[in-house]
Amino acid sequence: NLTAGAVAGYGVLQKVNPVEYPSNSTDGVRVGSTLEYANTVAVVLGMGIALGLARMTKLQNPAVRGLYAALILVFGAILYLTFSRGGMLSLAAGLVMLFAVSGRRLEMFGSLLLVSGPLVWLVWRVQGLDTFFEYVSEEAPRTTDGATFRNYLIVAAIQAFLLQTI
Repeated sequence: NLTAGAVAGYGVLQKVNPVEYPSNSTDGVRVGSTLEYANTVAVVLGMGIALGLARMTKLQNPAVRGLYAALILVFGAILYLTFSRGGMLSLAAGLVMLFAVSGRRLEMFGSLLLVSGPLVWLVWRVQGLDTFFEYVSEEAPRTTDGATFRNYLIVAAIQAFLLQTI
């Protein structure tokens, strides 16, 4: 999770502050990283989501569960912004394996649903940000959309945290 957190953190910086942290992807829109390949980033994030969900279901402390939920939400948002089908497939494979070998399937499914609500809201709100889906050379719209995304991400992370602690 630490590795996935570092990768996701760099992806958040690329979207929140695109002028100082430009994407190194070929189209300039997808989240890239020092790994040089957006699909590799997506696979790492997909594994991070599955591992975080497995760890979250074993925890009893609601505050720590909430932190894991917020972290999973950030991983999911950045995974979405890589636009990687392979990353989504790795997440699906990880979740299938996790549900197959885990003993707490119902609790895990409930936790996944509670994180998915704020994530869906965040993805829906991001759809209106032009610079997330097409490259714009001017800095002002990218900076404005980055600040808007940061605000949406904070609200969604707080929602995920609170849903796990209640």
